[in-house]
Amino acid sequence: MGGGGAIYRKGLKTKVGSRLFFQPFFSKFSRLFGSAKPGFTLVELLVVIAIIGVLIAILLPAVQAAREAARRMQCTNNLKQWAIASHNYHDTHDSFPPLGTGLADRISWTVLLLPFTEQSALHATMAAGGTVCDINGTTNYPSFGAYPWDENYIPWKTRISFLICPSDGKAKEPAPGNIARRSYRASVGDFASDWGQAGTAGKNYQDRPYYHRGCFSRANGRNFAFITDGASNTLLFGEVLNGSGNVEGDVSSRNKRERGDIAGRTSSDWTATPAWCLSSTINGRIRSDNNWGSVGFAGYLWGDGITVLSGFHSFLPPNSPSCVAGTMDYTPNGHVYVSLSSYHTGGANVAMADASVHFLSNTISYGDPSKDIWQMWFGCGKQSVYGVIGALGTAFGDETVPSF
Repeated sequence: MGGGGAIYRKGLKTKVGSRLFFQPFFSKFSRLFGSAKPGFTLVELLVVIAIIGVLIAILLPAVQAAREAARRMQCTNNLKQWAIASHNYHDTHDSFPPLGTGLADRISWTVLLLPFTEQSALHATMAAGGTVCDINGTTNYPSFGAYPWDENYIPWKTRISFLICPSDGKAKEPAPGNIARRSYRASVGDFASDWGQAGTAGKNYQDRPYYHRGCFSRANGRNFAFITDGASNTLLFGEVLNGSGNVEGDVSSRNKRERGDIAGRTSSDWTATPAWCLSSTINGRIRSDNNWGSVGFAGYLWGDGITVLSGFHSFLPPNSPSCVAGTMDYTPNGHVYVSLSSYHTGGANVAMADASVHFLSNTISYGDPSKDIWQMWFGCGKQSVYGVIGALGTAFGDETVPSF
């Protein structure tokens, strides 16, 4: 047996040759693991690239959607904080804060709520005043004694993170003078036409109880007893995008409008209707005719209490145009419509008077925009003519609000 095996192995070596017999296997292993360089055909390379491209196309939108979902959730939490802060303020003062107070009514509700948002130190600094509030250390400021546009007042340069929607990129940039911005506004309802409603001019009508039909009034802080429509059916806060930075009513900026800018005209063709505002843009851009211009300072000056900077109206759905008629050079004159707006897909976040937070759709009903806002003058008990968004904006309109 042993001899036969040896003869067989010998014959295999001599007749076939061990190397020749295993050559096909050596060649394959050499190509795969040996020193020979591996390679791909052009077709294989194109297939791999195509597969990678498909995977990126599938995964990238999902990653972006997840990030936006996280930003939207953070925005919701921010609004929740401000709503709870307003409730705590109400517990202390038996009312919500006014839209603005102090120096010519220009100190915003935001400042008044600081102690209730874990910003007591900032509020205490503003209350104390003195030279520590001055960037140069020379001006001796009185308590809360700086106008919101004072570039030397250090508190105005303080960026409050939860006052900014993380999806609103412009809000993260400082305004001129390095003054911080805001994304969140107070609801003034479906009537409050004047640009600023600040200072003593026109006080004889601005202080009337029903000049504002929302939770926030220029004249006085309102309490829950004032909200006869129900706290869960009444808007308290909402988000409004920041503007591009153009401060003047510049006609040359038309067709360059960012979504946060305010469309405006200095002419006297204002019709006092939301329809006039809807006509200001085409495909999201300011019209190039009839001298429409752009005002880009929406969101500037987080401490300013004038309506155009601290409030929003419930005439039109979220992401509708915001408009001004009259003076557009950053003075409290003219008439203004400020619509809710955001970069969240399909709508904007709002906080209700009961501190719940909801997402309002761009498709929410807004009634008849051809009806002028003066119909809401002295509107206690008068139902809004601007659909569901108008009904949500009023604190005492006696409307039945459907699901939203």
